[in-house]
Amino acid sequence: MKIRLQHLRPTRPLISLDTESTGLDPGASRVVEIAAIRFDSMSKPTSFHRLINPGIPIPYSAALAHGIVDADVRGQHARPVRWDGGSRTQSAFPTQLNLQR
Repeated sequence: MKIRLQHLRPTRPLISLDTESTGLDPGASRVVEIAAIRFDSMSKPTSFHRLINPGIPIPYSAALAHGIVDADVRGQHARPVRWDGGSRTQSAFPTQLNLQR
């Protein structure tokens, strides 16, 4: 799906984050996917996407919600993710990018 954001004109750099996990419990669930888009009024948006092996089986209910299954993350590292969104970034907000599948 292509998301059109031509109308977005931030006055300072802005990062939108999206994650998918193994469940809804923040104390027990683990991240299986992280994505970020950096918007800047002076350049085109840049993006980052990474699948992460959660180290546990992905429950069927979670896979139904986001479409990521164990085979998708097999071989992926479970290490922390680092992305340099730019040192001038001053604000960020969560958003839901998976509008429809």
